[in-house]
Amino acid sequence: MEGNHNFPIPPVGKYYLGDSGYALRPGFLTPYRGERYHPDQYSTSRQPTSYKEMFNKKHSSLRSVIERTFGIWKAKWRVLKEKPRYNIRVQQKVVAATMALHNFIRLSNLQDIDFEIEPVEESDATNEDDSSDDENDEENHNDASIRYMEGIRDEIAATLWDSRC
Repeated sequence: MEGNHNFPIPPVGKYYLGDSGYALRPGFLTPYRGERYHPDQYSTSRQPTSYKEMFNKKHSSLRSVIERTFGIWKAKWRVLKEKPRYNIRVQQKVVAATMALHNFIRLSNLQDIDFEIEPVEESDATNEDDSSDDENDEENHNDASIRYMEGIRDEIAATLWDSRC
């Protein structure tokens, strides 16, 4: 799974979290390959032992939160679950409208039973197979871009590692 390369690149300093099937390139932050990744691979007795594992654990945890959020959002707004029957411009407006309604509900402190859920422990998160059939997909991208994103990822990982308690 190499991903959609027509995806818009986020603003500088912002990143899409991609699984290991995506190439490390500007705008896409992927986990370190060959390191533990899934929350169920960590326990109170087996915590990350390196900055790479720490980054992967946090990356996986954040992706799980995002995936659960999208699941709840799609469950609340049925139009998002259905096969798109509108053109792309209308679909974009539907997505923006549901986001605006969600934000209004949250900011107004209105009770919303769809978002009153028990927190999910990291170990309860779904365990996806993030393996890639094409381990050499990064070779297709500019080496300078890859080195740039490796530096960004290493900087974030080092900060996480240095701030651990």
